[in-house]
Amino acid sequence: MAAEVPVPAALETAHLLGKGRPAGAPPVSLQDELFVLAMGSNNQMGYLERVSMPGESWLFRARVVDLVDDSLIWEQIWVTDEEIDRWWPEQGGGVMRSLKSHHLEPVDFQMGEFPVILDDQFYTATLRRTASASDPALFGRLEVVVQSTGQGIKTVCDLSGAWRWASVLGFIPSPFENRLAIILLVQPEGWSGPQQPLRFLVAGASLKAGFAQP
Repeated sequence: MAAEVPVPAALETAHLLGKGRPAGAPPVSLQDELFVLAMGSNNQMGYLERVSMPGESWLFRARVVDLVDDSLIWEQIWVTDEEIDRWWPEQGGGVMRSLKSHHLEPVDFQMGEFPVILDDQFYTATLRRTASASDPALFGRLEVVVQSTGQGIKTVCDLSGAWRWASVLGFIPSPFENRLAIILLVQPEGWSGPQQPLRFLVAGASLKAGFAQP
């Protein structure tokens, strides 16, 4: 059945990865795309990833995540050689119905950039990187730290793994509350070495709770 909604727009990253490429970013083209589809008053967000695969194919991954603890609520995966403009008319209607069943409302947002000013508070996001104990050329830990001029500081994401590079790109605001979905771009360790594709990560952050004075 054809989808009743138009093909979604991917998050725009050209202005961040072109001339304004983040410091130290690897010279690898960003083939993946991230589509923010829906958000809810239940602190959840629905999004779609288009992930590049070997052999000129794509993995489409639809997800619902909790922006409080970053847990995965729902996921469905498809592998295809079709681009989004051919794949979405066949599968998009089902994706949106699944998001609606999780009490999410469609949104059409593009990515904002830090800092954020809200209710006379100034918010910044910093990515702390810790070198891997087994390979100093890699990062073994990534922490996203949000600081408010009036409330203090807090860690909103703490990940263990192996990455060659990582950066905070921006955020998607919730239309229901003072909460952000922070968008990261990372280059994980992988079989392609320095040419390993870049990937997106998502981390939730409340702008009103959990802060502590340093």
